Amino acid sequence: MLGEDPSQGAVTVDEPTKVLISRPEEVTHLVCCRDEVWRVAFCGAESHEINMAAERLCAMCVEVVLRVDPRFYERQPILCAKDRLPCPTEHEVNLRVIDEIGP
Repeated sequence: MLGEDPSQGAVTVDEPTKVLISRPEEVTHLVCCRDEVWRVAFCGAESHEINMAAERLCAMCVEVVLRVDPRFYERQPILCAKDRLPCPTEHEVNLRVIDEIGP
């Protein structure tokens, strides 16, 4: 993210908010696609990593999503568990991931 340092009159680059990892064997947590910052998962866990290769989801995250919306996994297209609007496409999610990990 770009920002201006008023004392220097120069543009600075902030650190990325997330680190992209590839660990298929690890359990990954779910965040809401609508959250402004992808830091706190549905189960309350906090992370600075995005694991797109994960093959297993946190059972507590899934439980919370299903408590909020029992039909979450049945609908096509998938609707956001929080506001019942269509979730972003895979392409839109990938663009968001790039924003999250980019400087």
